[in-house]
Amino acid sequence: MMHSQIEGPLSPASPYPFSRWRVFGFSVSLAMLALGIGMLALQGLNLGLDFTGGALIEARGAVPWDLAELRAALGVAGLPDAVIQLSDGGREVFIRLAEEGAFVTETVRRAIGPSATVLSEASVGPKVSGDLLRSGLLASFSAVAAIGVYVWLRFEARFGLSAFLTTLHDVALMVCFFAITGLPFDLTSIAALLMIAGYS
Repeated sequence: MMHSQIEGPLSPASPYPFSRWRVFGFSVSLAMLALGIGMLALQGLNLGLDFTGGALIEARGAVPWDLAELRAALGVAGLPDAVIQLSDGGREVFIRLAEEGAFVTETVRRAIGPSATVLSEASVGPKVSGDLLRSGLLASFSAVAAIGVYVWLRFEARFGLSAFLTTLHDVALMVCFFAITGLPFDLTSIAALLMIAGYS
C-alpha cells in the first residue's frame, strides 16, 4: 500500500504581530506631530504660487544654470527676492516671484538671456490665491468631519470617534510633513490631503 507524503506545514501562516510595534509607531508619530506643530508656529507652510499669488516662470537653458550668476542677474534686473529652484541636472529653472504681470515676466526673460527657452508662465492674483487657500483647507477638514459622521451613523459611536481621530491624525501628520520638509504647499497638496482622508 502506497502512502503519499506532503511536505511542509498545512496550517495557515501565523499572523504578523503588528501591534508589537505600536509603541515605536506612536513615538515616531508624536515626535513628527510635535516637530511639525513647532515648525508651523515658527515659520508656517511654504505656500506655493496657488496660495500666495505672483508669477512662476519655468525656463530651460542651453547649458546647466549657474545659480549664483542667475541670482545676480535677477538682482540687477530689480528682482532680488526671486525664489529660484533648479531641476533636471540644473538645465531647468523655476523662478517664483511675489509680483505678477507682463512687466515682471518680461524682466525675467531679459535677465535669463535670449539663449534660454521659457517653457511655461503662470500668474495668480492675491485675491484668487487667498480664496483658494481657504477653500482648500475647508474642503480638507470637511472631508475628515464627513467621514467621521458617516462611520458614526453607519456603525457605532465609538467607531465613528476612532475613525474621526485616525483620519484627523493622518491628515495632520501630512501637513506637519510639509512644514518639516519645507516642500511647497499648493493645490496639488490639498488634493493629496483629500486622498489621504479618503483612504484613511
